[in-house]
Amino acid sequence: MKAVSLKPSANNAGSWLGRNIISCALSLIVIGPKDLPALARGMGTLRGKMRRIYQDVMLSVRKLEVEIDQTDNPRPNNGQPDYFELLPEHIKTSLKIDEPLRDREAVERIEQEFNAAVDKIKQDQLNQPAEAQPSSIA
Repeated sequence: MKAVSLKPSANNAGSWLGRNIISCALSLIVIGPKDLPALARGMGTLRGKMRRIYQDVMLSVRKLEVEIDQTDNPRPNNGQPDYFELLPEHIKTSLKIDEPLRDREAVERIEQEFNAAVDKIKQDQLNQPAEAQPSSIA
């Protein structure tokens, strides 16, 4: 069985030309000369929209391919060096050890200041005279 090619070539150019002429004549008879320009305009608009959709999809696919390549072959900081890694080893270990200690000391200091403020407020409320305290209405 012979395969039929849909692409125009030198061998079947005459058949494609004949098919196009026949389809134009049929559309002129079926649709009519009055509505044919509107149909052609609509087909052109549809073709433009389809082309834009195709281009948008292809652009999205290209972006996705780039993202997949970046995740498969990660470059830290988009090729920028990690400055922490450029430091000497003794400084890196010092920073790794000291940072949690500084944070813990700061948290403890803040907790102490907060507890001292709460204790002062409680003491002030206990030391107020009875008439200065708001009375509850029962």
